[in-house]
Amino acid sequence: MKNNNNLLAKSIFLIVLLIILEFSGTIALYKIFPNTNMANGVQFVIDLSLFSICNIAALFFYTKIKTLNKIDYNISDILIIFLITFIWVIMSPLFKTSIITNNFTPLNIKFCFSNFFIKKEFLSTTNFYIFYRSILITPILEEYLFRNLILTKLNTRYGFKKSIIITSILFSISHLDINNIFIFFTGSLILCYIFLKTNKLIYSILLHIFMNILVLILC
Repeated sequence: MKNNNNLLAKSIFLIVLLIILEFSGTIALYKIFPNTNMANGVQFVIDLSLFSICNIAALFFYTKIKTLNKIDYNISDILIIFLITFIWVIMSPLFKTSIITNNFTPLNIKFCFSNFFIKKEFLSTTNFYIFYRSILITPILEEYLFRNLILTKLNTRYGFKKSIIITSILFSISHLDINNIFIFFTGSLILCYIFLKTNKLIYSILLHIFMNILVLILC
């Protein structure tokens, strides 16, 4: 029980430290480079913070990669998960609500079909980094931290279901977006499942990229 508590405490500490690094880094960036493009700057600080926490987490949690769960899978299982993800992204606006203002009106929410192309602002020179990170940098860093390190370690102590729930809660909190917290939580459940189902990080990374591309194109 003590080891379980220590493991959970370490996981929470990493997320708290990540948030502190993001806030302090953003403030420092604004003070040092007040004229910089803050949209790109903040995203860069977030990525740098994630990279730093990945290295710290590796010291805490890294163990030799081994089979986590003896679950057989085939390509059809992977395709079904990707199909479920596609449906979930389309329906994701139903999970978006303003918790602070208690303004949740599901009847007025539109599904993700308002756009069928990547928004032009993401492809502009000033916002290109935001687009680039969302389909490559962020999926790799977040999957390595939350699935490959934190989830792997939690799974050895808490088991399949509890480790997925705890990891998804931490993942949701780390985004600091209370209005989309259910979306991040649900997305993390799917990412955790495919990682533990296949025991291969590449699948959760590809699924994360798939999610982000769908959001950019459809939502």
